[in-house]
Amino acid sequence: MTSDGAARLRHILSLHTNELLAPTITVRKMVVAESISGTFIQRISDYTDSLFYATYRETMFRIPAGSTILEMYMGNANHLRSFTAGPGTALESLVIVRSMLDRLPETIGMLRRLRELSITESELATVDFASFANNTQLRVVNLRNNCIERIVPQLVGSTLVLGIESISLATNRILLLDMVNFVPMPLLREILMQENRIQRISASVPFTACKLITLSLPSNRITQIELTGLTFPALEYLILDDNALATIPSDWTNVPSLRVLSLERNHIQRLDMRSLHQLQSLDILYLGGNRIEQVWASAPVELSSLRMLHLAQNRIREVNMRACRLPQIRNMVLTNNPMSTIPSLFKTFPQLHISIDSLRVQCPLLLQFRRLMSEGRLSIDYIEDLMGCNLGVINMTSDGGAKLRAAIENINDNIIAINIDKLIVSSSASGPFLQRISAYTEAITYVVYRDPVFQIPDGNTIEEFYLIGAPVLRAIVAGSNSHLKKLQLGNCLLDRVPPTLSKLVELEELIITQCALTALRLDMLVANHKLTTVDLSQNQIRQILPVTATPKQKSAIETLGFEGNLLERLDMAMFAIMPNLEKLDVRGNRIVRFEATAPVTYASLIRLSIAMNKISYFDTRNLTLPLLVSIYMDQNDLTDVPTNWGAMPELRYLGFEENNLKRVNMNAFRTLHNLTSIYASNNKIESIRSSSPVAMPALEELIFDHNQIASVNFSGCVFRNMDYISMVDNQLTAIPPLFQLLPKVRMSVLSNPIKCSNMASFKNRIIEDRLYVNIGAKQSECDTTSSIVLDQSTRNRIAEKRLYVTVGAKQSECDTTSSIALDQSTRLRAAIENINDNIIAINIDKLIVSSSASGPFLQRISAYTETISYVVYRDPVFQIPDGNTIEEIALGGAGALRAIVAGTNSHLKKLQLGNCLLDRVPPTLSKLVELEELIITQCALIALRLDMLVANHKLTTVDLSQNQIRQILPVTAIPKQKSVIANLVFTNNLLERLDMAMFAIMPDLKRLEVEGNRIVRFEATAPVTYASLNRLRIARNKISYFDTRNLTLPSLTSIYMDHNELTDIPTNWGAIPQLKYLGFEANNLKRVDMSVFQTLQNLTSVYLGSNKIESIRTSSPVTLPALKDLSFYNNHITSVNLRGCNFPEFGYISLTDNHLTAIPPLFQLFRNGRMSVISNPIKCSNMTSFKNRIAERRLYVTVRAKQSECNTTSSIMLDQSTLVCCEA
Repeated sequence: MTSDGAARLRHILSLHTNELLAPTITVRKMVVAESISGTFIQRISDYTDSLFYATYRETMFRIPAGSTILEMYMGNANHLRSFTAGPGTALESLVIVRSMLDRLPETIGMLRRLRELSITESELATVDFASFANNTQLRVVNLRNNCIERIVPQLVGSTLVLGIESISLATNRILLLDMVNFVPMPLLREILMQENRIQRISASVPFTACKLITLSLPSNRITQIELTGLTFPALEYLILDDNALATIPSDWTNVPSLRVLSLERNHIQRLDMRSLHQLQSLDILYLGGNRIEQVWASAPVELSSLRMLHLAQNRIREVNMRACRLPQIRNMVLTNNPMSTIPSLFKTFPQLHISIDSLRVQCPLLLQFRRLMSEGRLSIDYIEDLMGCNLGVINMTSDGGAKLRAAIENINDNIIAINIDKLIVSSSASGPFLQRISAYTEAITYVVYRDPVFQIPDGNTIEEFYLIGAPVLRAIVAGSNSHLKKLQLGNCLLDRVPPTLSKLVELEELIITQCALTALRLDMLVANHKLTTVDLSQNQIRQILPVTATPKQKSAIETLGFEGNLLERLDMAMFAIMPNLEKLDVRGNRIVRFEATAPVTYASLIRLSIAMNKISYFDTRNLTLPLLVSIYMDQNDLTDVPTNWGAMPELRYLGFEENNLKRVNMNAFRTLHNLTSIYASNNKIESIRSSSPVAMPALEELIFDHNQIASVNFSGCVFRNMDYISMVDNQLTAIPPLFQLLPKVRMSVLSNPIKCSNMASFKNRIIEDRLYVNIGAKQSECDTTSSIVLDQSTRNRIAEKRLYVTVGAKQSECDTTSSIALDQSTRLRAAIENINDNIIAINIDKLIVSSSASGPFLQRISAYTETISYVVYRDPVFQIPDGNTIEEIALGGAGALRAIVAGTNSHLKKLQLGNCLLDRVPPTLSKLVELEELIITQCALIALRLDMLVANHKLTTVDLSQNQIRQILPVTAIPKQKSVIANLVFTNNLLERLDMAMFAIMPDLKRLEVEGNRIVRFEATAPVTYASLNRLRIARNKISYFDTRNLTLPSLTSIYMDHNELTDIPTNWGAIPQLKYLGFEANNLKRVDMSVFQTLQNLTSVYLGSNKIESIRTSSPVTLPALKDLSFYNNHITSVNLRGCNFPEFGYISLTDNHLTAIPPLFQLFRNGRMSVISNPIKCSNMTSFKNRIAERRLYVTVRAKQSECNTTSSIMLDQSTLVCCEA
């Protein structure tokens, strides 16, 4: 804009003067004379009404008087501290994201035409609605994700009137909600205040909100609702999930229009339906996740509108609703309750559908309800993906056999699994017992097996044995057997492979994990000619002994696992008897030497996992691996790049991260002609060169981040396809001269001490986005001694057009006088062909088809759309026919859906299902080869087998939130191709344990969300790295054990363990080098030792509010160079001693709502620190000496206008209008 920029903009706009909608113009770099705000806004407003900053880097933003900009967005405004506006501006929408603003802009009132204000992820500490007095057009206010602790009350007699209709204060720190704060907002329709610290809802004076429709307050600490004095005549939605309510209020007089009441995951112990008798408009009642033991009515009650009653995850044993009249009731969810009977409700409520747990219901009782099950009025939870029932205790020494036989002969065809709580046998649960039980089953699982010997008798016909926990098992004795295909043992004392293994001639899979094996003789495996999978992970194996003689028949083993053992040497020649070997995993051992002492070829080997060992010697010259694509030697002890490479013609990816390399000679890779990528970050490399000319025609990428590189010389190197070289965080003082040598290359030298004199000659490369360097808005933001002037950038904006069609199934669903039928396809085709290009969606109220709204119908409709959305889908089956071309299918409400049947499909990219009865991931999912997103929410899934996801090689997002998933089952065999899943969501399910090792098949995982489950243990039972994981959400569980020592998470910046059951701060931290934000709010912590954070050197903020902490100290000196914020609000703290703590960047500590009687002596330790001691019983004698700190706004205390407003026994005067509350 300092030269020809304005003329260029005018020319671009002149090309679009006749268009109905103005174009979106993306400016990659905007060069201005001084600031990107102020005068610049005046100039740019000649060309646009909307201005979007992807990143705003200045500390101040000015909107000049008379500005005509209508819409302003500032993202990543990490340095913004001040916002000023002049009079007469036209701005209607202002959005600020991630700023340093700590208060509402004082000139916000100048924006008289403002309709929408959003300041999120910033530092706002208080909000005063009087600031909006002059914003008469303001309708929407969004202040979520700030640090707001207080809403400033309005003065008695205030005449303030605002036009605000929607306000969000979600994810702040508000403790008290006095509804009187909203009196100035008569048009208010929506209040969103989830994830605060609110303990009580009340009104200090009577208050009526005439237009309020939604009041959302989940994830607070509400123990009490005082509705007296509050009148909400239009309120339809009251959301109070994840609070601390112990009882259901009984006075609902003032909310006559309430339709949805959600009280899930509180502390409610009983449900008396009579307490709801005033809620005649109530449609849905959610009470899942409470402690309810009984459902009853203390007196006759009628709820004329109630359709759904959700009572899952309680302690209900009895449901007695004889005194209830519920004419509209359709659904009652009782899953995950300790009910052993089925409630007698079907006659009382003829349209009722009930969901229960199958495992708790006895099989004979369940059989009485076969008709209701077939009619779909009774649904049961499943065992994994099997429908089952419970037989309770079976005594095989008396009538147990007869009971078992009778149950099997009479059960419904759909019941294909039986659970037995306790099985009583005469001697052992193996041997003769297995002969008897084999008449009834082909597979048997022992959750706990308690005998020292497991005997498989001659001729037994069972095909699969699973001994999940066998703590005293020392021996397996097998007779001749031609049926057993899978044998899995875990958590046992077995110290060797069973000697009688050879008698299991049909055995295909042998899995012995977490047992006591110390050695393996390969002779023990060669006699099982059908054995393809052997997994001996997590034992104590120190040695693998080769075969003593070459067997007559080669082994069929394809997968071999020794992960997490004690091996010290690996000779690949010993596996020559396994020519079909595809996968070998020896991660997490102690291997020093990796070699092949004799020539050997593994023609099928596609995966070789050798990371996390102690390898210092690597020699593969005797190996021929024609299919191997990648070798990752990360976390070993190599000091030089290996040079003795065998024949690996397909090798493309090579990794040496976290070794001890000091130099790299590119000539070492000369024989690897198809190599495309080399990863060598986190070593001690000082130089990169080539000792002789080398050509690598396929090489595209070199990553050398976090080393000590001072020189790079690629003379003699021919890398014609080189695209990217990264040397972030090294010791370069000059840009390596590679652009002439590698014409297409992009290079990153971020965080290197490059000289300005050298940097200046590369300005064009930086502007072209071929050279990535550190940039800032001003010198003070740089970590270097100097800088050069470049420019600033705006953001890219991308729009995508889709066609959405909403359909119904048949004529009887039509309640309008007109509709469009499929047979009138000419109307639909004409509509599509003639619509304006700007119309990108067509809505059809009712679409009438001949039979089903899936199957053949999808073939016809695919001629008109790539995307289809069903608001309501009413059939039990949804069929996707062979070759269908629709790319996105969404079933928003599918209350009867139980199955998805897909034919071969190469187009569908997104499948979304909601509110359905689907109880498993669709078995035909693998046929959707282009599928990228799978979303199944609010359905009936009870388990997930990861095997179901590995065949979809383009699947990146899986969201299974709000189901009833209790278990995630790991893959039974490592897939040939790693999963590309990046987003995995299990929010609000019933998981109780999470082993991060099971997701190792997903190396690209970026987001994992398991909030709102019942997880007790969070761990990784084997070493695993998730290089891209940047979001891990584990709040709202029951975690008491947290161990990440086996986890490497190089990209993760935050972990929030809020609302769990930790009693101590975890000490076993894995490698999480970028961790900045750590939260333990609402746990059971009693003390804090700051030294536990010593290894987390980039930690900036720790949140420990709402625990039971009594003291803060450090047991040994600790330095945290990046730490800025500590939050300890709402604890029991009486003492704070941070001596020995070195926090050079420390800025703020919150001790609000504790038991301090004196202000901790921290100002001398942290000279720039601020402290909050609001709501502490501080002695006035101590408070007096800190008046200056209070005036400087470095110490935040409880202030009031007069003594009667204080909750303390005394106060001191700060100024003529302000008292500081304190104790005498």
